[in-house]
Order: sequence, then structure tokens, then C-alpha cells
Amino acid sequence: MKIAIIGAGYGGMVAAWDLKKAGHDVTIFESAEYAGGLASGFKEPHWDWSVEKFYHHWFQSDSEMLGLIRELGLEDKVRFPRPLTVMLYKNKWYPFDSIHQCVTLSRPWLGIEQDPLRFCRVISAYHEQLARAGKSYRR
Repeated sequence: MKIAIIGAGYGGMVAAWDLKKAGHDVTIFESAEYAGGLASGFKEPHWDWSVEKFYHHWFQSDSEMLGLIRELGLEDKVRFPRPLTVMLYKNKWYPFDSIHQCVTLSRPWLGIEQDPLRFCRVISAYHEQLARAGKSYRR
């Protein structure tokens, strides 16, 4: 069967892949000069990596996405870098990844005068819950 798909975003591309595997003759139509839709990226010449046009992500625990990547033979292209947490305050970036940084920076910015450690414990507890559920970005 001949099938036309409008849009070369991730949804259109995966649909085409599945339909092609099922034996159909698939044509994708895309109005842009590139594939990827809203998940495609852009990069300025001085940047080390690209940024997505719209917020898209998937987790390390997303077995469906990892299965598709494996099926396409792209496993060697996937990286799970550990992100850094920073805060922008008065046009300056400040690290915010450790308890020490959290305690030091939370007082003036967040108005946590009485117990800045409580704020840090809440953040740490949340990350521990994610880790126990296998969803931590710190793996």
C-alpha cells in the first residue's frame, strides 16, 4: 500500500519506519529543509553543541526509545552526560550541584534565612527518590 506522511518530525519518522517494516511504500512530506520537527536543533557557530527548538527529552529508563535506537543501530550515538545545575543571578552563573553550594547560595536568593539545610535536604530527598526508581540523571 502507498502511504503519505505529512511531517518529518519524530512522530512522522517513526510511523514511516514502522510502516516500511510492515511492507508499505512510504513517502514523507516535510515543508522545512530539515527533518526533526520541533525536536530539531539549532547551533550558533561558537557553540559546542546544538539546542532544541522546543523542549523534548527522553529518560535513560525509556525502554521503548532505547529499543528503537538499538533497532536503528544508533546505540553508539547516544550519550547520557551528567548535567550541571546552575542558577543565573544578576547576569552571573552560579553552580548549584552540591549541598555546600546549596547552603551557601540559597540564603540570599531564595530567602531561606532560618534553615537553608532544609531546602537542600528536600532537593536531595527528591533526587534519592528518582535514583531508587531508576530515573536519576546522576547514573
